[in-house]
Amino acid sequence: MNEEVDNTQERPVLRPTRQRPDSPNNIPPERSQNVRKSAPSGQRKRSAQGQQGQRRKGQPARKAAAGQRRSQQPRNGNGTSRRPAHGRNPRRRTNTGALAAVAIVAFLCGCLLATLVTCSVMRAQVEGARAEAAAAQSEAANRAVQTVTDQHSATSATSTNATASNATASNATAANTNATNATSTGAGVEDPWLTQGTFTTGDETLDQEVKAFCDERVTTAMNVDTAALEVYKAIAWAEYVERDDAQHPAGKDWRIEYARKYYEHDCSGNCYEFAAFLMYCLRYLGYQDATAQGVAIELQSGSWGDHGLVYVTNTDGRKCLCDTSRGVDGWMLDDTVYNVEIQDFENA
Repeated sequence: MNEEVDNTQERPVLRPTRQRPDSPNNIPPERSQNVRKSAPSGQRKRSAQGQQGQRRKGQPARKAAAGQRRSQQPRNGNGTSRRPAHGRNPRRRTNTGALAAVAIVAFLCGCLLATLVTCSVMRAQVEGARAEAAAAQSEAANRAVQTVTDQHSATSATSTNATASNATASNATAANTNATNATSTGAGVEDPWLTQGTFTTGDETLDQEVKAFCDERVTTAMNVDTAALEVYKAIAWAEYVERDDAQHPAGKDWRIEYARKYYEHDCSGNCYEFAAFLMYCLRYLGYQDATAQGVAIELQSGSWGDHGLVYVTNTDGRKCLCDTSRGVDGWMLDDTVYNVEIQDFENA
């Protein structure tokens, strides 16, 4: 039998369920096509496990993402990326050429400055050396002048002290010598240095030459030693010349002959001529025993050589010799300073 259904039994009331706003049922048709369908939970788990497996194999997720980003960047026509290289900004490019030029200019300026400083230092050193050399030369000249002055002063002082004791003997000797010369020649020249007032060499021409030479260089205001030294220096500093006709003095009048050769050859000659003319000049000034003598002299090398000297008694009584070949240093040396042998030219 068919049971009848009781339609009067209450049926449960179905309430409409609240749906999510983004549910596919609520999305308009035009948007629903763009919505990515979510994968089932099982599939999502498998994909997560796959990614973890890839990470374990050494492919970090960041590198994969970077590769995807690079693959998505736009490319140029030659296949290169339009994005500038990492760390370079085209808007802040540095002009390296200008910096290099500035560096070169600065280097050249530094070199030029260093060169100028070096030149200045070298110039100062050269000027200093020149000043020192000039000062040294000046000092040497002053010392030489002072030495000569001291020698003159010492000689003058010595002669002044000895003049009083030797005046009588000197005057007597001079008078005897000049008297003999005047008797033999009967002539002479005026001599302010001698008591009798006349002087002669035995040759009238030589008398005039000796007087002219001495009077040109000394005055009577000088003492006899100073005057004699001035005449000696004038003779010693004359030009030394070797002539063939003045190599072998001989005869009683060889001194007159060689003295005239000295004066007549513009006051030049060799040691014999110097000695002969100096002898007569010293006699004119009062050294009446002055005598030119030819000698054989021992040299420093040990050998012997011919030479001409003047032997004279100084105003202080010392026996001396004068050697014109030594310049100022040859004035009034001790007569034993050389090892000599006297040569007899008068009887040669």
